[in-house]
Amino acid sequence: MVKNEFIEKVQVAVEGKEKLLNQYFPLYALRAIYAGMFLTIATVCAAMAANVFQDPLPYLAKFVYAIIFPFGLMMILVLKTELATSNMMYTMVGQHQGLLKISSGIKIVLICTFFNWCGAILMALLMSWATNAQQITETSFLVNVAQAKLAKSLLSIFIEAILANIFVNIAIIGQMNIKNEFAKLFFVEVVIFMFAYFGYEHVIANFSVFSMVGFTGHSLPWGQVLMQWLVAFLGNVVGGGVIMGLGYSLLNRNTL
Repeated sequence: MVKNEFIEKVQVAVEGKEKLLNQYFPLYALRAIYAGMFLTIATVCAAMAANVFQDPLPYLAKFVYAIIFPFGLMMILVLKTELATSNMMYTMVGQHQGLLKISSGIKIVLICTFFNWCGAILMALLMSWATNAQQITETSFLVNVAQAKLAKSLLSIFIEAILANIFVNIAIIGQMNIKNEFAKLFFVEVVIFMFAYFGYEHVIANFSVFSMVGFTGHSLPWGQVLMQWLVAFLGNVVGGGVIMGLGYSLLNRNTL
């Protein structure tokens, strides 16, 4: 039996993640922190660029946000950091293929999520102290995004979180199969643009949004925010882990 290229790449990835987590925990934590930081940089930058167009051209504002936001995932991929929502796919494939224990997969995802949150909090705090953070007012694009997220029902959040991580892992799996580096980044840009334009729910990006809004002095119902994060996390698990991870594991079973 010979594993196909996709399974071989996943095997290398999950073995590396498990080894780093178990033997070099501080380094794994740092990689996950960086991922949260990079996604926050892109999220806040995209929102502030969109803010320029919000009043005269609101539809263009959303377009600008969706163009810039994907650079967060590009930074994560190029700099080889650890993102929980892609790990949902990797660990599910690893578990289904017998490469990873279920307990190890859960451990990787939960620890990665926690340190992604730490990174998002840290970067949002640092960026909130910058002079241009004064642009984040009650009517700014970022605050409107946060309010729109809180206005959704839990079912809507769950469904949109499933969709978000389908898009994210289409980008992850797709770039794994592309040889040219520029083509990889272009593919990521196009796929993540769609997810960002639709405004779907990505739990790590939501860490960034709500943290930045909170640190810039805007009142938030934190109990509702925590529930939003939890439901988005569960939806991301279904979208990235079950639909994309398990689905692609079945499509790429060991072949003769």
